[in-house]
Amino acid sequence: MSRTSLRALVKTAVFAGATVLVLPLLLSFWVRAALMGRDRALEGSSQVLSLVPGLVGDYLRRAFFARALAHCHRSASIGFGTVFSKAAAHISENVVIGPRCHIGLVRLDRGVLIGPGCHLPSGGRTHGTADRFTVIRDQAGEVKRVHVGEGAWIGSAAIVMADVGAHTVVAAGSLVHEPIPPAVVVGGVPVRILKRRGPSGRPVLGDPSEANTESNNVNQWGSKMTPESIERSVAQAVARLARIPEAEVDLSRSAVDNGIDSLGLLVLRESLERRLHVHITDDAWTGFDSLRDVVAYVGASSEVSAFSWADPSPARAHDVQFRPAPYLTDTGLFHDAVEIGMPITGLNNLAESPLLKYLGHLRWSHLSAVCGVPSRDVTDTDGHRLYPTFFYIDLQFPEHRHMASYGENDRLKVVSTLERFGASMLDGVIYLLPGDWPDGGPLRFDGLATAVAAGVPAARMSNIFVKQFGGAEWLKKSRPANSGFDRIREVAVAPDSYRAVKEAERNGCFECAPDGFVRMTPGSVSLDYDLVADRDLNGAGLVYFANYPLFLDICERRALKGCRFGLSDELLDRRSLVRRRSAYLNNASSRDTLSVEVEAWLENPAILGHPAPEAAPVRLFINHRMRRCSDGRLMMVSTAEKVLSGYCLEDLPFFKDLLAEYRDTSDQLVVGCTH
Repeated sequence: MSRTSLRALVKTAVFAGATVLVLPLLLSFWVRAALMGRDRALEGSSQVLSLVPGLVGDYLRRAFFARALAHCHRSASIGFGTVFSKAAAHISENVVIGPRCHIGLVRLDRGVLIGPGCHLPSGGRTHGTADRFTVIRDQAGEVKRVHVGEGAWIGSAAIVMADVGAHTVVAAGSLVHEPIPPAVVVGGVPVRILKRRGPSGRPVLGDPSEANTESNNVNQWGSKMTPESIERSVAQAVARLARIPEAEVDLSRSAVDNGIDSLGLLVLRESLERRLHVHITDDAWTGFDSLRDVVAYVGASSEVSAFSWADPSPARAHDVQFRPAPYLTDTGLFHDAVEIGMPITGLNNLAESPLLKYLGHLRWSHLSAVCGVPSRDVTDTDGHRLYPTFFYIDLQFPEHRHMASYGENDRLKVVSTLERFGASMLDGVIYLLPGDWPDGGPLRFDGLATAVAAGVPAARMSNIFVKQFGGAEWLKKSRPANSGFDRIREVAVAPDSYRAVKEAERNGCFECAPDGFVRMTPGSVSLDYDLVADRDLNGAGLVYFANYPLFLDICERRALKGCRFGLSDELLDRRSLVRRRSAYLNNASSRDTLSVEVEAWLENPAILGHPAPEAAPVRLFINHRMRRCSDGRLMMVSTAEKVLSGYCLEDLPFFKDLLAEYRDTSDQLVVGCTH
């Protein structure tokens, strides 16, 4: 008898002995399965068996699961601490499941290797979450079989909720949330393809579906191609893109002359790099006069495998940790995270109006999270829908980190506070913390001023509740009757923002320009803005609060272009907010026209004895008042402080005139507002 046959005989005998030992547990399983279902019975049995260590435990688990699961090959190895939750699981031959794994409804094909601590639940939707008022465990989920193809390797601590192709490697700690193709290496949270695997594990560049073509068989694993095979690969790629027969491709002509347009040229370059396993530089690509130049370039390349198109730089650690789901803490703070992208930028990086839309949404999310009521369901005692409209906003940035300092892909961790005065008013501050701020770290701020002093932008936002009494033109104050409103922390006195709004309404501004500022506009300049229903209103039919500053900026641009120290469009594009205080007083109908009054000042540091006024930043101070033309009712009062990002006073075309006119005129220090 050969050694192999002897080993097989011993394994068979050991397996038979293990089967005898687990018979009592199998009998118990079958009885409990009849009473409570196979899945619940399996969980208890697998938990017991998972605690048996060593080789003995491995054989006992094999013997039990071979009869308890839908299919479990006797050659499969199941590690210590591993539990199963679905009796319909299918385990093929030579599968190895490491210790401390959780296995749901799966099909593991031959030779699959599962590392320690992996989780393979029954798909990604095992729990329903649609109804926020029903506990998650009581909501129906979707159970789906996860299929892991032959020879795949799932690294330690990975979570696999979707199918994995044959011979694919899933890096340790990864999250698989959608199907993964065969013969690739993936990693990340969520996963992305890092490289493709060749027959001997070497990366493959290009689509694995092309691996069987004659031309790719020559070079796909990195060996040098012949000129003939290169020509054929180029001709095949051009023919496919130009939709012509391969025989009609003329290599002596350019790709354009062969019928490929400008967009097709981009695709052709990428396709050739994949097929031919080379990197074509920008200079080389633009210098090709014919397709034969491409053939010669590839043939002269000495490093066929030097370029790895499908192997981008690995994600940084914070890329996969940055964006947590919004959550509410026990202390009532609401946390979110945002990466600045195009939706919240404008001409000059981060933009005010889209930022306010985000902050407004965050306030409603915070309110809903505390009260347990969606914003659309906030009602008064008569069941009328209420709108938690803003009446005061103070948005402030540190001057050295003004709004335009925040650009695309900058990241912020956002923390929102919320308190109420009775059932009438809401108040709170939203802090825009740096992206590397530690989760759960102390705020160390007691309000807007201390945050900005510490270099952190913040927005104080105050709300009242209104209902539409006569359309958007007539909003009537009310109070919510929802019981969850009482969960918001209550304060004993009304927020001082209410008094600030009333004073701004009475005075026509929050404050006048400080010393050292000179007039740009001759008093108050009035400009009209026509509302556009399809652009300026929100889903409630009200003029969107976040658009109010946008209306002001549009009119402000017109006023500052035509004033005595007029600014060009190039300079106006660089306006960047440092602070804006806004009093929201009324709304308007979409059929209305708005009248915006603009008063603007420019800082002249020479008046205050600045030692180098030419190097001083360009500071603007603007007061706005906005009315609706239908009845003249005041809708908004705003005071804004801005800078021209990237410019100093010396860059202004009128800088010398500014210095000359105000060098010795101390009376210009008086710069009061007009109303």
